[in-house]
Amino acid sequence: MFEDDETLQMYIEESLDHLADIESDLLTIEEGGANIDLDLVNNVFRAAHSVKGGAGFMGLTTIKNLAHHLENVLGMIRNRELIPDSEKISILLKGFDELETLLKHIQTSNEVDISVHVQALENITSVSAPAQEAGQQEIQEGKQTEALADIALKDGRKFQQVPLKTIEISKTEGKNLFLIEYDLISDFQQKSKKPMEVLSNLAKTGTVIETRIDTDGAGMLSDAGMPGKIPFQIVFASIIEYDMAETLFGVANRYIHIITDDMISESAGSAGEIPPPLPQPVEPVTATPQSAVMAKPTPVASPAPAVAKPQDKPAVKETTVTNSQEKDLGIGGKPQSSLRVNVGLLDTLMNLAGELVLSRNQLLQGVNASNVKATELSSQRIDMITSELQEAIMRTRM
Repeated sequence: MFEDDETLQMYIEESLDHLADIESDLLTIEEGGANIDLDLVNNVFRAAHSVKGGAGFMGLTTIKNLAHHLENVLGMIRNRELIPDSEKISILLKGFDELETLLKHIQTSNEVDISVHVQALENITSVSAPAQEAGQQEIQEGKQTEALADIALKDGRKFQQVPLKTIEISKTEGKNLFLIEYDLISDFQQKSKKPMEVLSNLAKTGTVIETRIDTDGAGMLSDAGMPGKIPFQIVFASIIEYDMAETLFGVANRYIHIITDDMISESAGSAGEIPPPLPQPVEPVTATPQSAVMAKPTPVASPAPAVAKPQDKPAVKETTVTNSQEKDLGIGGKPQSSLRVNVGLLDTLMNLAGELVLSRNQLLQGVNASNVKATELSSQRIDMITSELQEAIMRTRM
């Protein structure tokens, strides 16, 4: 269990605050029946998710387990896979009551038996068990294969066989997609970094979809000299904006590729194959001296304008592409002067904004007190809140 009393107490207070209105919210959801209020369900789901996330960080396994099962049932209600009748709501209420009791007696929480609540919650979610078992059987029999996608970069290279479902989920969550090209020598070994540490830090701000090491790009032991580069590639999804990518990833922008929808296509490979790494770019530097040598007999005056003109044309083309992209995104269109927003959604936005301010203050306290654990916990909370805030903002236009 987590040893920092100050951070632990902060977690308890925040969690109990999240659970304060759970009973009234669940009873309102029950009254709605099949007419599910998604904003209200999201509030309860977010409370369970927040308690679970902090419990995992604190080593509170029993609290995490119970919150996880509550979250599963709420997720099915949110996806309209379950109708919240009185029986299901009663089980949820008992589960949340037990969760509150565990938080109030947190020192002994890991020793409490919650099997009754877990079993009751699992009985609710088991309605989808037959479909899950059928899916597992199809996988075992080889009748079902995972859908894969290829990512075609602007320079013509292709990153092959990425799980398509993970990409689609990330897009529905409003996350931006990146492909980052690291070098295990210059970006890790020479900077005393470890790949797992970098992956762990990235996981706090998004989803690591795929990682690959290009061993062929490092050369063979029989080759003369030490390898100058060992390519390490990551496909990553996050809500961070593009202008923050260089700061987050710690590499130059030329090694960060922004993945757009037109770059993603269905893969011809199968799930059983070992996916290849991204091919290394063809360096244009070697072509320049050769062309320069070939151009020696040519008079100096004539190539000058010929070189200047091609440099101007690409700039015009890039501007044209940018303008067309802006048109596609509706940037150049007539802006909306008003927007109709559901009152419940507006309340959600206000609550999230308040939580964000609270988490920011806790982060500042942790930084000022040089409390690493409190800082990490606050950072995780801010990441989760900003994800939910972005999702709520996107729903204002739906």
